[in-house]
Amino acid sequence: MKKLFTNLLLLAFGLFVSLILGEFLARGFLRYQDSVIRSKNRDNILTQVPKKELYAPANPGNFANRANAIVNWWGHRVRTDSLGCRTGIAAPDSAKAILFIGDSMIFGLGLPDSSTIPSLLQEELNRSIPQWPVRVINAGVIGYDFQRYLYRLQRLAPIIKPDLILVGLCYNDLLPNEDPYGDIAESLVPLGDDSTGSEIFIPRKQPRPSELSIIMGAIRSSALYTLWSQASVGSRSLRQNTTSPEASKMASLAQAPRLLDDFLRAAGEIKIPVAFIYFPVYQFLGEESDLIYVRLLRDRGYPLLDLADAADLRRESYFYRENRGHLLPDIHFNLQGSRVVAEGVARWLIQNNLWGSN
Repeated sequence: MKKLFTNLLLLAFGLFVSLILGEFLARGFLRYQDSVIRSKNRDNILTQVPKKELYAPANPGNFANRANAIVNWWGHRVRTDSLGCRTGIAAPDSAKAILFIGDSMIFGLGLPDSSTIPSLLQEELNRSIPQWPVRVINAGVIGYDFQRYLYRLQRLAPIIKPDLILVGLCYNDLLPNEDPYGDIAESLVPLGDDSTGSEIFIPRKQPRPSELSIIMGAIRSSALYTLWSQASVGSRSLRQNTTSPEASKMASLAQAPRLLDDFLRAAGEIKIPVAFIYFPVYQFLGEESDLIYVRLLRDRGYPLLDLADAADLRRESYFYRENRGHLLPDIHFNLQGSRVVAEGVARWLIQNNLWGSN
């Protein structure tokens, strides 16, 4: 009995020492990793920005970019036009129009107005087909999901009357749309109200987690990427555990066919051709996407470009992001990645006669 008790004490001591050693190694590894990343990627690091500067409530029960706004984010001046679309490169009045709808991928997190994917796409199309001048309108809104894309389409298409509509898709289109006012302050006016309220943003202090917990969180996030992108896995998880936090995030899987059909029906009613581009997170580069929207579009025969197969996209095509004092991989394209995407989309549009043909 005494020997067993001694062995248990030694085991507990060994576990304690292992945890301390693991914490120490994790701290050292993250500090080394951060120093290397910062020295090599000074222009590829995203930081948090005060979104309240740009957002405004929009009826009915929605939010959008403020019109004619100018904010300074990531060292760049970010501007919007009278419709709340992010401004880009100037185009002649006679230019045809492409309306590019999406979330933060299209908006261009961390990039100046002239270097977002829509701006670079406009530049590439005008270079490739100079006799067919085009203006690509950046209708991206940070935090939008597929349900909000329909709102954006119905709001902008009748005014702009584009010749083509492009929709950017990403894995997080399956997640509930971001509520900027819920994130910024708990007691702002209802989202459908015309006033933004006057509350002051006071960030809530969060206890600083250990470096080991940050690593575990990153591993867990990678696993969630897989769950959200694989509809069949998500459906099984939803049936098995309907009370888990991930279950509520994946609940929109069941709504995806209806949301897509509503969008396609609305685009059909205004008689404007629509094409879709899927933006992969870096973990799935080289793999064919199994995102439910991608599968549905393939089944319905709509034009779809899956950029997961783009040979020139690699880990270095994405930003890093500050996360609780450390740098972790982000899902947004940096300038190099945005150029690769714009070139690939332009080439695909031309080769498939979606642009530049009568």
